[in-house]
Amino acid sequence: MARVNCNVESCAVSVAARHEKRKFIASCSSTDSSSSCSGDTRARKGSKRPSRAELNAQLTKFLKTHPCEWLVLGASPEGFPGFGCAICTAARSRSGVLRRSARGWATFGITKLTVFCTRRHSHLTFHRRASGELGLDDGLAVQTHAPADSQLREIAELLRKGKRVTDLAHVGHREKVKRCIFVLAEAIRKVERTHFQTVKSVALARDEGHGRLLVRFTATNSKLEVRQGILGLTKNFGSGAVQIHRATRRVLDTFCTYAAGAPRRSKVTASPLDTCLLDKIRNCIRQLSFDAAADEVLSGRMAAAGERLDGVDIFAPNLKSLNRDKTHACRRTGSCCVHRAPFNHLDVCGSRMSLAK
Repeated sequence: MARVNCNVESCAVSVAARHEKRKFIASCSSTDSSSSCSGDTRARKGSKRPSRAELNAQLTKFLKTHPCEWLVLGASPEGFPGFGCAICTAARSRSGVLRRSARGWATFGITKLTVFCTRRHSHLTFHRRASGELGLDDGLAVQTHAPADSQLREIAELLRKGKRVTDLAHVGHREKVKRCIFVLAEAIRKVERTHFQTVKSVALARDEGHGRLLVRFTATNSKLEVRQGILGLTKNFGSGAVQIHRATRRVLDTFCTYAAGAPRRSKVTASPLDTCLLDKIRNCIRQLSFDAAADEVLSGRMAAAGERLDGVDIFAPNLKSLNRDKTHACRRTGSCCVHRAPFNHLDVCGSRMSLAK
């Protein structure tokens, strides 16, 4: 009987110990979650936390380029130094209510400063509401959604040089950079649409390869003002003359639609197709240039006589000239005779530095 009582007491002690252990783990996890921040600002497990001097140097360097009144250096509830928001901290001590999205900023749990992180916090509903209740201004110099002109110029210069622009830390995350690229492209298309309002003659040049179709234009108005540019690019449209003809029409429809192809998470929605501008461009097309492939030649005839060559639903009713690209013809002509010529040791059309190219 004493042995049974001893076993019962030992089981009760072990159950109580497990219960206390669960409570301790739960309290630690809740404390860690309240002092952490989502994303790249969360401290990794086992990593060395920066000292207060290092954080102070980081804050001084950040405030020189991005002045922010609410950004302060403090201590978390555990005693670790970190960055926080003075407005959210005051709102938390005043009302005791704290949203999870602002938890790291209100408890000084941030250890790394980025422009994107501070800008995202300044746009939070909790932060804006706390600023209004306390009668304060957030004081963030980068509070606007629109990027600066210098940032757009930098992206345009990188695109012109053919460099990668998907990740620019001072501009924002990858989706933000994509939206900036779309804004630049839409601004160029807006200028080109304005020129097409008074155009009298249009020549299209089309090239297809590797599942992509590029359409360029040369447009002239009554004042002999000439403008050249890219009408559009489409990919994965299929193969054959019919698919090339339909892809060309889709490129023109996209060009005549404002904000067509806007990136995701964008507040801009595409407007309806501008049929007046579309008809204007189609009636002004005089010349169509392409390479001498069979499907390209047939698609050019479809543009002048309809998809079924029956005169119904003509894409370019005033098309006068179907021009075959002379560059491809030169390469084919040179490749036919180079192997039999006595000067076949010359690089006529073989490599990248050939005479034909």
